Order: sequence, then C-alpha cells, then structure tokens
Amino acid sequence: MDWLKLLVGLGLLGISSLWITESLSLPFPSYARASKVGPAHFPLLVASLLLLFTILWLVREHRKSQEEPEVRGIRLIPWYLGYAGYVVLVPFLGFVPATFALVAMITGLKTKGPWPLRVGRSLVAAILITGVEWSIFQKWLGVPLPTGVWPWGR
Repeated sequence: MDWLKLLVGLGLLGISSLWITESLSLPFPSYARASKVGPAHFPLLVASLLLLFTILWLVREHRKSQEEPEVRGIRLIPWYLGYAGYVVLVPFLGFVPATFALVAMITGLKTKGPWPLRVGRSLVAAILITGVEWSIFQKWLGVPLPTGVWPWGR
C-alpha cells in the first residue's frame, strides 16, 4: 500500500472518530423522545459506516497485490454516464425506479462471471439496496422521496 492511501485512510479514520464523538454530544430534545430518533442518530450512523468502510478499505488495500492495475480513463465512462442518468431520471421516474436502475447497472458492471449470473446478482442487489434505502428514508426518517409519474409513495 502506498503512503497516500495510508494517509487518506488514517485521515478518514480520524474524521469519522471525531464525527462519532461530536454526534454523541448532541442534545436529545424532548420532542424526539416519543419517536426515539433524535438529531444524533443519523450523523452517528453515517460516521459509523464511514469508520467501518474505511477499515474495510484499508484492509483490502493492504491485502491487494501491487500487480493489479488501477481503473482509469475509458473504463469509468459507463459509471459516470450511469450517475448522470440517475440525476436526470430521479425527477421523472422517481426514486425507486431510478435507484433500482442505477444499482443494477453498477453491480452488473462490477460483478464477474457469465451473464446470467451477473444479471441475477445485479437484480437481487438492486432490489435489496433500493428497498433498504427506501425503507430508511421514506419509512424510518419520514423523508418524502421523489415519486415521478408513479402513484406509490405519495
């Protein structure tokens, strides 16, 4: 692992640790006691996930061989087009179909193996990830998500 990746990883570990400490010091207001969700829960969740993913990334980078070429240039174009398409499609199609399409495309590009296996894995991942994201934002946090032309979610 090169020094830049190590420094970035250590910086992210420090930022996430500081973020966790600061989010735990947020006051818990009386109006939030009924719903049991206070202002510290979301920053704490995000900081904890950042800490977890940083640790996983550092372990993976440590184990990865130096011979593996990095992804650069032309191979990233489908990813950028997918994200740009997502930004354009969310207002028209809504959160659920646009997120499903984005996750299916990304996991389809990332998964290796024969195409039926890749399609199956990408569809399962798209269903699970979209469902979890929708449940967190729409049901748990009560954030209204764009519905587009579809009647559900209103």
